[in-house]
Amino acid sequence: MKKIILAVMMVFLVQNAAYADEDKMKGEKIEKVKGKVLEHINKKRGFLNDFESCVKSVNSREDMKACRKKNKQNMEALRAERKEMKEKRKEKRKDRREKRKNKD
Repeated sequence: MKKIILAVMMVFLVQNAAYADEDKMKGEKIEKVKGKVLEHINKKRGFLNDFESCVKSVNSREDMKACRKKNKQNMEALRAERKEMKEKRKEKRKDRREKRKNKD
């Protein structure tokens, strides 16, 4: 009886250790994602600061158009970059799903 209880306890201890390693990996992934998000925010903030300084220095309607056009180009480039990253993530997910299906 003691051996059975001891075996069950060992299974639970090993299982908890496995989950602890998994949580550590999740923490590292979260840090990586946070870094990417903060990088994106800083890029966007930089573009907005440039746009703000451009607008403050405007003297004519044509200057305002130029500022808006430049800001639009910057933001479109940023959106295109994000869209490309999103497509890559979709492809990775699709590949993982197919690997899991083939595994089963």
